[in-house]
Amino acid sequence: MAQMHQYTKDSIQYASIIQHSILSNQNELQEHFEDSFMIWKPKDIVGGDIVFIQALNEEEIVVMVIDCTGHGVHGAFVTMLVKGIERHIMAEILYKKRERKYRSHLAKIQ
Repeated sequence: MAQMHQYTKDSIQYASIIQHSILSNQNELQEHFEDSFMIWKPKDIVGGDIVFIQALNEEEIVVMVIDCTGHGVHGAFVTMLVKGIERHIMAEILYKKRERKYRSHLAKIQ
């Protein structure tokens, strides 16, 4: 039982590393907003809150702060799905395949 618990804990720790790798960070935020800060503290080791920052050009930046349903592992799974949707939408905007109608894009994430 203790061995299974340790295996699960190790897996969640590794998932935390993966989750951190997909999130925007303080440095990315300060590249665009000098006097800014970011705090990301999930309730558990992994969580359902995410921040994405994407420059569209020198004058436009998209900042997404998303609170996915749930905490812990199930919240983290949702963040991975949302990251995929975010990348798809941003790629279409960046490569001019989609208009910049942000309200409709947000509806797709919801």
